[in-house]
This record gives sequence, C-alpha cells and structure tokens, in this order.
Amino acid sequence: MSRPSSHYSESQKPVTVSVSRIKSSLSQFLRIVKSGKEITVTDRSHPVARLVPYVEETVSLQIKLPTRPASDMNKLFDLPPLKKNIKTDSLSLLLEDRRQR
Repeated sequence: MSRPSSHYSESQKPVTVSVSRIKSSLSQFLRIVKSGKEITVTDRSHPVARLVPYVEETVSLQIKLPTRPASDMNKLFDLPPLKKNIKTDSLSLLLEDRRQR
C-alpha cells in the first residue's frame, strides 16, 4: 500500500492500492474499509475506483398532497381557461409548423 502525503496522521493517511494488489488481498482491504477508511484503487497509477464504508441510506422524500386544485395554475400564469371539445386538424397544424421553419 502506498501512502501519499505526509500531512496526515498515521490513522488518517489515505490508502491507495493497485488493482493487482487488491485482487490478491481483497479480504484484508475490506477489513480496512469496514474500519472506516477509504481506499483508492489505481490502475497503472491512475485512480479508477474508491472503496468506501457502506452507509445505510434513508429516503427523506415526503409526498405532499396538493392543497389547491390544478386549475389554480392558470391563475398563476394568467392563462385563459382551457376550452373543451375543440376540434383540431393535427395534420394542418403540423404542416403549418413545418412551413414556418
């Protein structure tokens, strides 16, 4: 294991290890990760992965029910109410749009 940088205390030094070394001693490095340290895995001296201790994530997403009806959105943007039962010719609209381009 190479330990770059001398401004870390012994317990804080980052652990960097090559792919070949981690393949041959995976259990040893997993114990290091379980103890709370991170390991940077390198391939030909270039970082390719980082092993970090597993942390159980909790989802903090809360679903809120609407407080107002969706029709109130028209008031926010000052839009006219939608007209119902409007007959449109989709092909005509498409051709018109293409002519304008």
